[in-house]
Amino acid sequence: MTNFFKKHKKTLLGCVASLSALAILIIANCLANFIVPTNNLSSQVQANEFEMYLISLSKSQVESEARSHAEDFQIIGAGGFIWEKDGYFHIISSGYLNKPDAELVQNSIKLNQNLDSELLSVKFDSISIYGNWQTEESKALSALLSSCTNFYCNIYDIAISLDTAVCNETTAKLAVNSAHHDFSTTLANFNTLFSKPCPENLSSIYNLAVQGYKIGEKLAREEKVNPNQNYSSLLKYRYLEVMNLYYNFCLEDK
Repeated sequence: MTNFFKKHKKTLLGCVASLSALAILIIANCLANFIVPTNNLSSQVQANEFEMYLISLSKSQVESEARSHAEDFQIIGAGGFIWEKDGYFHIISSGYLNKPDAELVQNSIKLNQNLDSELLSVKFDSISIYGNWQTEESKALSALLSSCTNFYCNIYDIAISLDTAVCNETTAKLAVNSAHHDFSTTLANFNTLFSKPCPENLSSIYNLAVQGYKIGEKLAREEKVNPNQNYSSLLKYRYLEVMNLYYNFCLEDK
């Protein structure tokens, strides 16, 4: 289970006291999938490979058509993020690191909203960075490399808690601000330890983190994709946006 709400329990006004069984089932496997080990010699930093399971509510071979339909789903709390896979533009409701969790939510969508859906499996390849760093530098680089996936886990946690009435929208927004602050701290720590301009071999990782941070900034500002999008949808949209960014980075890093 993520430590996000425990870490920020004072800020979040104790909203985790009544965490439901469904929330526990879904959140439990989140951060465990992201292990970023650091070599004792500080010569390698690595992000492990993992799979993500996306619930697709609809798909089209025409991107504009998919985007127009996505707005209808965003009104009812689905992320409505467009994820391209196998020649189709899928309208994604939400994403999970554990397949049974995804199937549980998929069944709930069918039961409660009478919507058919498709489960997509997306593989994220491992990333390795080699160099010669001091211990603190290696820790800062590990945090930078995992910043996007950690942000996903935090926002995922918040979205689940909001959807299961563990916390209300006001408390969720406070949690988002805390997650955004954590992202900012990760970038600041890296900038403190590494010279400017960013070392060439680390620039792509740094740019990835900066782009992820900017997505988090949009969420903290409550910048909607469309005017009728509700807050639950916005949370899911932004965490899917961050993970799509990370996914494309993994492809480019091959």
